[in-house]
Amino acid sequence: MQQRREKSRPETNLPERIQSILALKDLTLYQVSQQSEKLYGRSSPFFIPHNLYFDLRGGTFSPSIYQFLALSRITGYRLLDWVRLFGFDLEDIARLQASLPSRRTILLDSSLTDPYSWVPWLRNRIGDSPAPPITPLGQLLQISGPNRIGPLSESNGRVFLYAKIGYQDALAFPDLFPGSIVRVNPDIPDKLVFLANGISSRIFLIEHSEGLFCCRLRAIGERVIVPVSTKVSYAQVELRRPQEATLLGIVDLELRPLIMTNEPEVPKDLGKQWKPRPLSREGKIGPLLRSARIKMHLSMREADNTQNVSSLVLPSATYRALRFDRCLVITT
Repeated sequence: MQQRREKSRPETNLPERIQSILALKDLTLYQVSQQSEKLYGRSSPFFIPHNLYFDLRGGTFSPSIYQFLALSRITGYRLLDWVRLFGFDLEDIARLQASLPSRRTILLDSSLTDPYSWVPWLRNRIGDSPAPPITPLGQLLQISGPNRIGPLSESNGRVFLYAKIGYQDALAFPDLFPGSIVRVNPDIPDKLVFLANGISSRIFLIEHSEGLFCCRLRAIGERVIVPVSTKVSYAQVELRRPQEATLLGIVDLELRPLIMTNEPEVPKDLGKQWKPRPLSREGKIGPLLRSARIKMHLSMREADNTQNVSSLVLPSATYRALRFDRCLVITT
């Protein structure tokens, strides 16, 4: 459905900009409206009204995400660009994920990053001796000139996952701190888990029915793993692979904030034995959102409050809790 915004300044030149963009594809708004009706139906939330320009000139209207998707499909321009044209930035989602306190461990969505964006980049400092395992980041790197994100992320041909450690499931504490951002290498030889004697020496990111854990593992046979907590009294639960748990990767780097940190907590549901459930691979948006909310242990009210907070615009260049001169990098 179409969304109305109440306190918004009129975007008087927005209809003209959209008209120019459509003209580059030899399209008019009427043609776009007709195509959206043909593809999705007039009663669909994807439908683009032929009076869109009139609504935009009032300054109180913005297309829904469905209409953004329809505009992207019909014109061939990226969803990211259409959303940004209306003053929104999808990268704010990842910035909020990184900046807001998190009870449970979450994956940061690096796919929302615009590969054509320019960012300040870093280069290695030249040193005479190897760095110790725990080193201030400012002693390892220094600011260099700007670079585009796309070529930088493709330079080594490797794809990493990034996660933020929650303060209610910090099983790897004190090796990993609540609030830390970790890089995860998804290339996992099974022998690192199942041929190890006792508890694994590496820290893994795993997914299960209660969410995500960054932890060491103990293997039982070839298909059962037990998340292990070394300092905090979380319950040890046996998880069968792949029905009840998936190994997402090995943690190989941690960015640890030295300010605004949380002490680890053990909630009741993780402090006592809990029954693992089979992992759900539901593809529909409703059950998927519900599953994500449950894994984060958010009530509907809390999820709504989080949405209200996320409407704030964060400074684009910073994750304040991990300022360059106030964080450590830990290689594992």
